[in-house]
Amino acid sequence: MLSVWKRCSALGLTTWLGLLGAAPASAWQHDFKRGVDLYRVASGGAVLSLACDPNKVYGDQSESALMVQLGADDDFSGPVRIAFPDETVIDVQAERGRVANRVVVAETWGALLDGLRGHDMLELTMNGSSRRIETGEGQNFTCN
Repeated sequence: MLSVWKRCSALGLTTWLGLLGAAPASAWQHDFKRGVDLYRVASGGAVLSLACDPNKVYGDQSESALMVQLGADDDFSGPVRIAFPDETVIDVQAERGRVANRVVVAETWGALLDGLRGHDMLELTMNGSSRRIETGEGQNFTCN
């Protein structure tokens, strides 16, 4: 016969495993630090981090940026392609793993944000490698 503690622990583990199975494989996680909204999703061996600075906390320009990491490479400089299911393709240049909105054409940055907000997956291509990234439900990112 199981003790009360063991029964509760077994029930808790079963419930937790059930919730884990019901949760999406990946989803944007949100945090707020030093006046900036931070969003992060990891999927398919890649990590996307979006820093949103709508209030220009660090000066007269927004420091919003998308950080891209494929495998262990978080310092990649070079072309990055992000393709969405609606056939929107964003080609940008990463500098040390960062795609900053202040160096990307405004229309391109807007299309990137629209794609991230409106889709639950994308394909990231960089450094000759492509990964499908499941992002879960689109978020109302505070970036502009």
